[in-house]
Amino acid sequence: MTDAAADRLAIRELIERYSDALNRRDFVAMAALFTDDARWRVDAPFDLHFEGAAIATSIAAMIGNYAFLLQMPHAIAVDVAGDHADARTTIHEIAQAADGASGLNSFGLYHDRLVRTAQGWRFAERRFAPGYLDTAPLPGTAV
Repeated sequence: MTDAAADRLAIRELIERYSDALNRRDFVAMAALFTDDARWRVDAPFDLHFEGAAIATSIAAMIGNYAFLLQMPHAIAVDVAGDHADARTTIHEIAQAADGASGLNSFGLYHDRLVRTAQGWRFAERRFAPGYLDTAPLPGTAV
């Protein structure tokens, strides 16, 4: 495997580990995926912005009222330039509020800036651009 292919594979794994940590609500694991000065944003209509250590704790607080949440990454495209990289990931996310009164079914794109660190590739910036949003209660039951 070439160095470039190894880098792309490591970055894809980082992106997948983010979704895995979110799905398992393992915010300690999630925090380790970011640089200390990283930024995490969600574009309109949410307009959220967190930095550094506040990223994982803020995401934990945001999803705390969901009984069920599943984020699925698709179509990961990675461009590597030395110790920096850009990636785009299509995301599908579904969730159901604990009281069942609302849900979440969304699609969008993460635009990532990544850097190689001594610990491996890490997110320097994650920006989510929503493309579709449905907040109607999900018809199923969280188990």
